[in-house]
Amino acid sequence: MEKYSLAVIMTVHNRRDNTIECLHHLFAQENIENISVNVFITDDGSTDGTAEAIKDQFPSVYILKGDGSLFWNRGMYVAWKEAAKINFDFYLWLNDDTMLFPFALSTLFFIEHKKGENVIVVGSICSPTDKNRVTYGGRNNNGLIHPNGEIKPTIAFNGNVVLIPRIVFQTIGLNDYYFRHAFGDSDYGLRANENGIEAFVTNVFIGTCERHDNSRKCWNPDFDIITRFKYLYSPLGFPPKEAFYYYRKHFGLLKATLTYCHCHLKTLFPYIKHSN
Repeated sequence: MEKYSLAVIMTVHNRRDNTIECLHHLFAQENIENISVNVFITDDGSTDGTAEAIKDQFPSVYILKGDGSLFWNRGMYVAWKEAAKINFDFYLWLNDDTMLFPFALSTLFFIEHKKGENVIVVGSICSPTDKNRVTYGGRNNNGLIHPNGEIKPTIAFNGNVVLIPRIVFQTIGLNDYYFRHAFGDSDYGLRANENGIEAFVTNVFIGTCERHDNSRKCWNPDFDIITRFKYLYSPLGFPPKEAFYYYRKHFGLLKATLTYCHCHLKTLFPYIKHSN
């Protein structure tokens, strides 16, 4: 049986219990005797003992230290850049609030082998309280793709669980460091598509993660204008410069300019219904 090496890429910040539980699920995977699992984690300035707990329970995990300013995308970049020095066969993005089912990795690799090595495989994730509700995964024009037993193509996807073969990495490279938190996963999917690389979403749910509240404070009239603008420009909001860069990169200058203006108008006038 052919052996494969896998680097799991994670970034964490002050979610010690989630992180430890996620790692327990990862190392409890079944039917992966031919896969060597190596974990690279960026601990982005945690103050809750996350790094110490990882070292204590999972001493083989490689931990890189951040100062709290990296957020998700740049934290993933730092961990991935370190892992890439070893030239693994596969790389797996994994969020620490995503709890994998025991068959998750075997499902991802089954689809990768079925569809060919030059593809990305995205995990379908459901709510832990409602196993029929999709919370993260691949997207099409109708929104999140609900798994129904078919292996479906996707372009845009969330970065919760994403399997990337080395040949794809050699074509696309790392995620774009320009983005701090959001946009990085969507950008990677679009870059893959632009390079003729297909992405597929798993035909079954392979893990759980509750959907985070995606109502943005910057567009919520319950908050005052100062709070709205602070949140707009924060990495967790809708940072206009990063949005402009993303839309210009993939959709052109006009779309980027309109998006830049639109996000400010929505923040100024949150009571007004805006078209997308």
